[in-house]
Amino acid sequence: MKKLVIGLITLALTVGLSLSAEALPPGAGELEAWEWDGTKWDSMEADGIEANAKAWSSGPESGDCNKTFWSTTVKVHASVAQWLEFTLSGTRWDWQVRKPGTYATDCITATVASNGDLEIDFDGFANLLGTDGEIPTWYAYGKGPVGTLTWIEAGALNGMDAQILDCVGLHAGYSWKLWNKIEVVECNSACEYDDEATITLVLDNQKDWIDPKTGLFALGPG
Repeated sequence: MKKLVIGLITLALTVGLSLSAEALPPGAGELEAWEWDGTKWDSMEADGIEANAKAWSSGPESGDCNKTFWSTTVKVHASVAQWLEFTLSGTRWDWQVRKPGTYATDCITATVASNGDLEIDFDGFANLLGTDGEIPTWYAYGKGPVGTLTWIEAGALNGMDAQILDCVGLHAGYSWKLWNKIEVVECNSACEYDDEATITLVLDNQKDWIDPKTGLFALGPG
């Protein structure tokens, strides 16, 4: 009995960043700040890049006079970075196929949550390639059942980039399923077939005080 193994599909996920933020006032000095962990206050290292929040003070004022009334304007400003939380139930899918046929599977469940607009870009999706041929491949979104799905040719998925706009639902988190379908025919030789693709999540409302490579505070003030 011949055995045909089809694998792999690897999804590499990266995060891209765009920039926008209000600059700190001139002369701003960093303050010690604390974070509540649910039971106690933890001090966050000043000048560190791994703190979850930082605080600065600026605009000192003083006076010396015999006026009866003194009025001072105090402003509190918060610049909130865009955050992302995601899960993928798997990043590699393997088929083992004994005989020709058309097959489908519920490959992965994905969840994503953020506090700003997100773009989802697909790249590199294609038919599974082997030494002497290829296996037609499709993908579909949805909860199923499998008979209700609309299948998209693998290559066409690369042109179907999506955007999720900032909303309450995104804050709480969205989830969906990505399905995979293959068609193995008699002329598919007994060998290994694979495709490697990339899903990129792009945060559209990030701040320039975030290091785009690490997601931590950028070096230097602000």
